[in-house]
Amino acid sequence: MRKIRINKDFVSEYKNNVYKGFNVRELITIACGLPVGVIVGYFLYKKVGLDIQVSTYAGVACVVPIAYIGMYKFQGYLELISLFKEMIYQKKTKELTFISPEENYKNEKVFLVGKNRKEKSK
Repeated sequence: MRKIRINKDFVSEYKNNVYKGFNVRELITIACGLPVGVIVGYFLYKKVGLDIQVSTYAGVACVVPIAYIGMYKFQGYLELISLFKEMIYQKKTKELTFISPEENYKNEKVFLVGKNRKEKSK
């Protein structure tokens, strides 16, 4: 029996792991998010005087959007920032304008296939 070799999906098979399964982008996100959470928690605990649990939850609430932006991947491969860039590009190029020299169809006849096989002129 012969075995057919199929190319592997690069996105799922060859991941760019740097440290414990995280890639560089995710490590940068963690490095940005943790200090934000610590600073917010410390400020709310020491300066405002909130309870330690409440200030910790508030710090976590500040870290969650940063982690979401840095780690979420749309359909498993497209980062959130790249997704927004693609959506903006798609919106800008929704209607592409192109003038073709073949568009001079004013007096040409169009033939239809089917029950009504009559000639129609544009």
